[in-house]
Amino acid sequence: SRAGNVPTSVPRQAANAWLSWNFMPQWTFATGLRYVGGRYADTANKVRVPSYTTVDTALSWRVSKQAALTLRVYNLFNRDYAESFSNGGQQWLLGRPRSAELSANFYF
Repeated sequence: SRAGNVPTSVPRQAANAWLSWNFMPQWTFATGLRYVGGRYADTANKVRVPSYTTVDTALSWRVSKQAALTLRVYNLFNRDYAESFSNGGQQWLLGRPRSAELSANFYF
């Protein structure tokens, strides 16, 4: 029976928090914290996947009214974590390692 069991891949808790700071007229710094609680990888709730927390940051520069550049850093502290899993929890897909991204936004 699965009565009382938690469905697979459903965390007990999840939370996101973001703060941004416009420290100069055209500059914004932002940082975010993401928490995903422990999950079960099987319907019997015997294989538990641990919780994880990641920190992301961003620095944006509004070049003009029509353009902005943003540098984002994901998983700032380069923590290993299981983002998803398959095969009853025997295979874990790890989340992204520390990585950076530069983007340009154009407004019209």
